[in-house]
Amino acid sequence: MIETPICAHCGHVVCGDDIERGDLRIEASGTVIWRDEPVRLTHAQRTVLRIVASSPTPLTRAELAQRTGYHGDDPVNLINVLIHNIRKRMPGVPIATIHRQGVAWG
Repeated sequence: MIETPICAHCGHVVCGDDIERGDLRIEASGTVIWRDEPVRLTHAQRTVLRIVASSPTPLTRAELAQRTGYHGDDPVNLINVLIHNIRKRMPGVPIATIHRQGVAWG
């Protein structure tokens, strides 16, 4: 499994390289561009989007919660809420929810 890099200073997921997938561009600075328009997302939403967009295979919600470092009462539900909010802010984003397999780009 690919380890998500964590910043030793602040504890957040490190952004890494630019990602380009179709109409989506996530810059190393954290700026999200969807269909040539900048989109304002929370840090948590950007983290989930970056991991899903860069993963070559579907991720279960539990794996996604683990890779983002989210803990608490119901981290899987938090992932569901974050994905819902990403879809609201970025209509048409190709985040597929695959029954019993998880979340994937495409």
